[in-house]
Amino acid sequence: MGATGGIVKSTNRGRTWASPTTGVTGTLAAVAVLDDYRYWVGNAAGLLAYTVNGGETWVTSTPAGITVIYDIVTATDEVLHIACGASGTAARLLTTYDGGATWQGVGGRRLPSLLTFNKPNRIALPQSGDPFTLANTLAIGGLAGDATDGLVLLGRANVF
Repeated sequence: MGATGGIVKSTNRGRTWASPTTGVTGTLAAVAVLDDYRYWVGNAAGLLAYTVNGGETWVTSTPAGITVIYDIVTATDEVLHIACGASGTAARLLTTYDGGATWQGVGGRRLPSLLTFNKPNRIALPQSGDPFTLANTLAIGGLAGDATDGLVLLGRANVF
């Protein structure tokens, strides 16, 4: 990923490289790869896009109010998390449970609350391989609410 919306990809383990168009301009800050053809990209201005055909065409799916995207993580085909920022607020975590059709913030059934933090640097998921665990467990590392110290948030949804 690069500062001008550029992506380079290899489909043969790095022997050759190609530059698909991205549909997202500006500094690309995050990428999540689901498989050879489906991936998501986000930029430092809060734009989010995905492709289902290896980068030939792109669809923009930017949640309202986002000003920067720090990280994108895919738990399953349907569950994705975005660590982001919004104008005039602390850091945010947005999640989709329907493959990006709709996005939810904190306050729903799966994530009723979250500590206030200043910047999410990275989202991590357990390496269990179990779709239920992946879709309902996460960790966020970043900058604490007063912006002076680090913070790691760990959580599991109250869904059984």
